[in-house]
Amino acid sequence: MTQYQYDAQGNLKQISDPLLHTVTHQFDALNRLTQTIDPANGRIRQERDALDQITRVSDPRDIATAYTYNGFGDVIQEVSADLGTTAYTYDSAGNVKTVLDARGVKHTYSWDALNRPIQRAHSAPAGVLATATIAWSYDTGVNGIGWLTGMTDESGSTGFGYDPYGRLLIKTQLVKLGNVNYARTVSYQYDSAGRASQMVYPSGVQISTLYGADSRPVEIRVNGQPLIGNIAYHRLR
Repeated sequence: MTQYQYDAQGNLKQISDPLLHTVTHQFDALNRLTQTIDPANGRIRQERDALDQITRVSDPRDIATAYTYNGFGDVIQEVSADLGTTAYTYDSAGNVKTVLDARGVKHTYSWDALNRPIQRAHSAPAGVLATATIAWSYDTGVNGIGWLTGMTDESGSTGFGYDPYGRLLIKTQLVKLGNVNYARTVSYQYDSAGRASQMVYPSGVQISTLYGADSRPVEIRVNGQPLIGNIAYHRLR
């Protein structure tokens, strides 16, 4: 039996498992977690500033990660022993604009008017990481309003098509191999109850799912032939 103990303020103070392994939480006067002690007496400590923002976290080896914030509460710098220093900038809407890590790799993000990511580009010193860009598009094609409809990266592009209910109907990938683009399409079908009933792979293989009256799968078929049948479920006890 796992046992839980709480302090007078209702904070979870201690957890003990059936093997009597105990994890203890300590809180400050404002009921904020300050320290967690594991069964081996390892301690994870948290420090906060006057605005209740975590400024320092140290692990059981007392290796710390420190955080610096801007006036909006966004992390602008993270300093840790294992990752070094990472710096962040933000746009006027609060979206991450750039991330610069200790290796000199810089990730730059672009967003649309609805704060959806439309591009991520990264650049780096020679020999560290190849320059690459990922782009996303939305709202195009049939029934595409409000949905991710395209993505491109160094390997090629992927397009998504939906039905009027926003369910994915088709995914088409154009993969670059040398100077040749190869198309790979996966299509999806749904039954009258809105359940996924069939998926067709680029090879033409069809995977079908049959459901029982309670909408749980009872049979899986491949190209119309049963693969798994008579699926049964235990009653909840």
